Amino acid sequence: MIALRKNGKFIHIELSTGPLYDAENSLIGTVGIIADVTERKKMEKELIASEEKFREMAEKIHEIFYIFDPLQMKMLYISPAHEKITGWPVETIYQDPESWIKMIVPEDREQLFRYMSGETSTIGQEGIEFRIRKPDGNIRWLLANPTPLRDDSGNVYRVMGSMSDITTRKEIEEKLSRSRENLRKILGAVSFGIIIVGNDKKIKHVNKTALDMMGYASESDMVGQTCHATMCPSLKNQCPILDLDQCLDKAERILIDKEGNKIPIIKSAIPLTMDGEEVILESFIDITALKNAEKALEKALEDKEMLMKEIYHRVKNNLMVISSLLNLQSNYITDEEARDIFKDSQKRAHSMALIHERLYRSTDMKHLDFGDYIRTLVMDLFRTYVADPNRIQLELEIEDLMLDIDTAIPLGLIVNELLSNSMKHAFPGGQKGKIKLEFKSDNGGCLMVVGDDGIGLPPNLDIKHTETLGLQLVNSLIGQIDAEMEINNQNGTEFKIRLKD
Repeated sequence: MIALRKNGKFIHIELSTGPLYDAENSLIGTVGIIADVTERKKMEKELIASEEKFREMAEKIHEIFYIFDPLQMKMLYISPAHEKITGWPVETIYQDPESWIKMIVPEDREQLFRYMSGETSTIGQEGIEFRIRKPDGNIRWLLANPTPLRDDSGNVYRVMGSMSDITTRKEIEEKLSRSRENLRKILGAVSFGIIIVGNDKKIKHVNKTALDMMGYASESDMVGQTCHATMCPSLKNQCPILDLDQCLDKAERILIDKEGNKIPIIKSAIPLTMDGEEVILESFIDITALKNAEKALEKALEDKEMLMKEIYHRVKNNLMVISSLLNLQSNYITDEEARDIFKDSQKRAHSMALIHERLYRSTDMKHLDFGDYIRTLVMDLFRTYVADPNRIQLELEIEDLMLDIDTAIPLGLIVNELLSNSMKHAFPGGQKGKIKLEFKSDNGGCLMVVGDDGIGLPPNLDIKHTETLGLQLVNSLIGQIDAEMEINNQNGTEFKIRLKD
């Protein structure tokens, strides 16, 4: 009831009445009690407003808000978000108190009940993850964060808190877990060692190949060791793991296995991010077999070089013996033409012997400094065929070019024949003249020019069908080295020989 006070203010009153009887139990009147309940009404109004605000707030948030009675295992309140997340109507929870229990996956119920009832000491500190089954059969993951309310005796009489849908997060975690497991399988299957090192220079992961290479039984035996103690022992404490310019370079290193043995490896590294931490993935290959093969190859090459030198030396000696025999034999020949033939053969043998002598003394068994060789050859021929050095002038323009041995020997014989012909036949009767020799690079190949300003070749001479042994030899050797030859017979004789390579 509402009453008006003397001061004009309205107040809320509560009136209680009852009959009044005398000693003979006769009704003589009515007795009543009036109480001012204005403050109580005000508190009730504020409580209703507070509950409305609470309900309004609970209905707006996307998480499930709940109030739970752990004694009766009954939900006293659950917010509308419950239906959006679980698919189960809120009315079902109120009508059937056990319905919320039935929607929980059976394997998760016992742990959740202990958590919600306050039995576990961790309640209120962290949430608990559990699964529910929606009406359509789909499984969703929820995270409950309960807060216990305790009475004066410390017993939990209410639990209130929130639940959020973490299905997407769990799916991502599961995919990430599968990816990590697949990565571990891949790393375990590769044929090269892998070590993952953190910024603290400690080993975080090792694959099976690395374990086998280093003689360890399990990954735990290596995890936690300092990286440079195994990968770069020569660097000691100056580990370059944080200096990516050094650490990421592909380089040879020495690996130290469990027994202290040194294993040569080729190492490379890349930076990665794992679990939010910057790490280095180092991969390495055992090159012990490669190093042994290199040593064997070096030994074989050294043996081959010694053998080649011995062959060149013996060939040179044999050619010099032939040259000497031809020279001795020519001293017993009275026929001038026959003696010239012997001398030409002697110079051919000497020309080839000179090449083998230079190969024997060279560090390169396959190539010859041809420029240096023909300078020596020209002077040997000049001393042999020119009795008066003042009669013939030599013009030499020679570059130091390296030639393959398969080209150098035929080309040396060609030079020998052409120069010998010029010195013997270009200046008859004591004539004076000039002989020139050019050898230089030319458009990726090289050019050889041998010429003189003497009497020239006979006018009707067919160079490709001559009966002269020397020119026949020149034609044959030109074809052997796949060269091109031009002949200019004006103002003397000039041979131009071009080698393509």
